[in-house]
Amino acid sequence: MAVPNIKIALIGNPNTGKTSVFNQLTGLNQQVGNYPGITVEKKVGICRLPNNTKGTIVDLPGTYSLNASSIDENVVIELLLNKKDKDYPDVAVVVTDVENLKRNLLLFTQIKDLELPVILVINMSDRMIKKGISLDLPYLEEHLKTRIALVSSRKGSGIDYLKQLIIRYDSISTEPCLNASSIDEKYFNSLRSAFPNQLLYKLWLVITQDANFGGIDQKQLLGTSFTKTNPELKKLQQKETVKRYQFINDVLKTGQTIDASKATDLRSRLDRVLTHKVFGYVIFFGILLLIFQSIFEWS
Repeated sequence: MAVPNIKIALIGNPNTGKTSVFNQLTGLNQQVGNYPGITVEKKVGICRLPNNTKGTIVDLPGTYSLNASSIDENVVIELLLNKKDKDYPDVAVVVTDVENLKRNLLLFTQIKDLELPVILVINMSDRMIKKGISLDLPYLEEHLKTRIALVSSRKGSGIDYLKQLIIRYDSISTEPCLNASSIDEKYFNSLRSAFPNQLLYKLWLVITQDANFGGIDQKQLLGTSFTKTNPELKKLQQKETVKRYQFINDVLKTGQTIDASKATDLRSRLDRVLTHKVFGYVIFFGILLLIFQSIFEWS
């Protein structure tokens, strides 16, 4: 009997520990090659999952958003737009860094709006206490419409729970975070009328990116009736980004608390001393005195 196989896309900003999560999931069961026609590295690994299931994981190049500015980033968009691709995922796992959650969630919301099951991994959880960070995970899951795995790829914690979430991916909501029409209601309503069977946000990415939609060229799909000048597109992209960060800020206002007074790392402790309303001035004048004394002694 064939073992069930779940196709997984591992996605995230650079420096979020995404590849460390990939290594924790796959161990040494990895293959490294290149994407066809380009020199971008392609890493694929096999992961053993619960319930006698396996996962085939593609570790996609790091990207800050789906507004591609490089060949590496374009690889991510090409895969997520093309259901005919052999690597098109059953579920996307988006890796974020707990210290840069606001910035990392921009990419998460874009992928979520492709109406694909998405699991949010919040990595480097071992630094939460040191940084005075606390998270309301049930609140975040409810308002981001996803499931969250709190992980430390350095220590390996949370990986087993992530595997449990992966095998239950089909129970995750595919409801988008942002209504694409809110970017430009008139334009997007016209787009929806012209292509009623296509996902609106995918069409938007085809219009704004140098990417294919299921192997269909931009011009073939859209003709000329929906073309806009580059400045017009840039303006709409900026509007989209602003709306996404408004959504993210609203969610994190309640879902995340950062209390610098509880942080225990060396930098935070030094900050508390150096910015103290009494000792801060004492240290400041002490440093000035030391500088002047050094100048006179060396002169």
